[in-house]
Amino acid sequence: MKHFCLCLAGLLIAGRLSAQDGFPNYYRYANLVEKADSAYRAGQYRAAAEFFSRAVRMPVEKGIDLPYNDLNYRAAGYWAKAGVPDSAFFYLGSALKSGFTDVKGMEGNPDLSTLKADLRWDPLISSLTIMKVQSDLAKKNYLQRTTFLGGGQEVLFNPPNAKVKGFLFNDDLPFISVNFQNFRIFFRGDSYAAKHLERVKNELSVSLSRSLAVLGISAHSTGTNVVVVEDKMEMKNLTGFSVGGGLALSDLDLLFLVWNGSRRMQAKHEFFHVISNQVWGKTHSRLLNEGGAVYADNECVYNNPIYTVNAMLLREKRFLNIQELIDDFDHVAQKQEVAAYLQSAAIFKYLFERFGREKMKVLWKKGFDSFQQIYGISVKELQGMLEQKLKQTAVPKDANIEKILSTGCG
Repeated sequence: MKHFCLCLAGLLIAGRLSAQDGFPNYYRYANLVEKADSAYRAGQYRAAAEFFSRAVRMPVEKGIDLPYNDLNYRAAGYWAKAGVPDSAFFYLGSALKSGFTDVKGMEGNPDLSTLKADLRWDPLISSLTIMKVQSDLAKKNYLQRTTFLGGGQEVLFNPPNAKVKGFLFNDDLPFISVNFQNFRIFFRGDSYAAKHLERVKNELSVSLSRSLAVLGISAHSTGTNVVVVEDKMEMKNLTGFSVGGGLALSDLDLLFLVWNGSRRMQAKHEFFHVISNQVWGKTHSRLLNEGGAVYADNECVYNNPIYTVNAMLLREKRFLNIQELIDDFDHVAQKQEVAAYLQSAAIFKYLFERFGREKMKVLWKKGFDSFQQIYGISVKELQGMLEQKLKQTAVPKDANIEKILSTGCG
């Protein structure tokens, strides 16, 4: 069974990083998926199917765009393994309605092999084949119409789909907008952002420069829609997330920022989520996705913030096991969120600055299953090397790790 790895970008919050409060339904979903995975590995296929079906039905926050085509397809595989073909075909039908078109993958999936003798199998394959042809034609048409063949270094904004339109153009929460560099900035006319628009522009300009430097490119041609809201309540009303920092949806060229002057803007962090997954390709490593964004932000109370705070964690014996972060970032972050995000940044920083950008780009795409092949060391050796580096990092005399863990990097 192909296990889907959720790549959820942009959930580091200014102030307290309370994901369990900010997006609790996503964490309920993630816990159900974890239980389904454990049951599947144990050969308890019925239990795995039941847990995963509950996860698929979980109404997560509307700012999260789950790939329901893959999720329904995976649920079908679990039910087939559990010997319940009716449920398997139900979820296969749901997968097709959600946009699943991988005919070869479906025909070659061993978890679905027991369904091939069923009279419903061949008609479903026929329908899927037709849908794939239609989907390929639609993608080709979209690509032809949206590929810019003119000259110059234009910043191009992709056509907003229905989901993006729901955020940007709605009567309940209307916004005005201005264009600036690579950004189309949306905000409320009487908001704090409207009264300090030059500061918003400056933060976004710095974010662009920082991301370009980390990614090793001189320019980026894709425009990003930026929505600046006043507070957590407005963010929740718009996206379903009760967060005080921001949210990035890289597939949609869209990011949200909460800014009212009480805390610094999280633009560098959130924009890196958008641009990195466009330039380097989508990473399925939550550790790299969040670690890279915190590295790009590079602010957290102290000088040399990433190494300094992690040196404090190590000194207080609160440094996390890297393999556990790799294997299940969300589970670790649910319990120790600030530490998980900042330690992921230390891992990203160490690998990026010691071994170079090109190896990081390979790791970004291939993931930690290829780590030893890429770097020539094991994860255990990485843990030791990073800890040794942190032992050599100066920690301020007035260092207060408890404050960082409770309030974040504001």
